[in-house]
Amino acid sequence: MKKALALTLVLLTGVAFAEQVNVFTCGFEEGEGFSTGTIAGQQGWSLNGTEMGQMTIVDTTSCDGDQSLRIYHPEQSWGENDAIKSISYENPYEVDVHISYMVKPGNNYCSFGPKDKNNQLMFNLYVGKNEIGGDLPSYTSKGVNLNPDQWCPVEILISPKTSKIKSVTVGDYVLVSPSEEPRDYYGSASGDLGKLVFFTKWHYMTETFVDNISIDLVPEPASLGLLALLGLGFLRKRA
Repeated sequence: MKKALALTLVLLTGVAFAEQVNVFTCGFEEGEGFSTGTIAGQQGWSLNGTEMGQMTIVDTTSCDGDQSLRIYHPEQSWGENDAIKSISYENPYEVDVHISYMVKPGNNYCSFGPKDKNNQLMFNLYVGKNEIGGDLPSYTSKGVNLNPDQWCPVEILISPKTSKIKSVTVGDYVLVSPSEEPRDYYGSASGDLGKLVFFTKWHYMTETFVDNISIDLVPEPASLGLLALLGLGFLRKRA
C-alpha cells in the first residue's frame, strides 16, 4: 500500500511537471539584486570583450517593471562583446528546454546564442527591426518589420535528448515551425543547455534592450502518457 501511495505521488508530481518547470528567470530588476550600470559581476553575469560599457542595466525602458539589459555598440565596427550567464539545473530525463525572452530591437542586430554545457554554441539568432537571421541549419535571413518602440517576444524550444531545435519564433515570425522537421544544433554542439550569451556583434551604433528571460523544462506529452500507463499497470497488479 505504501509503495502504491508513493507511486501515486510520483505520478501526480509528473502531471504537475507537465505544465513546465521553471529553472531560471531574469528580469534585471532591483529586487533581483541588479543595479544600473555594467552587468559585469552582477548576479553571476560576466562580460567577454574589451568595451565593457556595451552591456548595462538601465532604468529608462523595460518590458515590465523598471529595468532591462541594454546592448549597445558605440562605434561602427566589427567589435564584439558578450554578456554571459551560466545556467545550472537538473534535467535527468533530458526533457525539452523552452527559452523565452523579450527584445526591443534596434536598427541592427542583437545576437543571442545558447551554449551547451561543453561551451559549444547551439545556434545564434540575430534580431533587428528590419531583419532576422542566424546560424540555424537550412535557414536564411528573413526581412521583417519589427517596431523598435515595442517589445517583441522570442520563443525557442530545443531538445537536449536529440540535439535538435524544435521551434523558433520572433513575434509573429516563425523561423523554425514545430510542424516541420527539427533542425540540428549549430556546429558540434550537443548535450544540455549550459550558458546564455547575448552578443553585440555587428551592432553598428544602435541600441537593443532585452528583458524577462525565462528557461523552462517541458516534458513531451507522449513520455508522460507512458509514465501514467506504467503507473496504472503497477497499481492494478498491486491491487
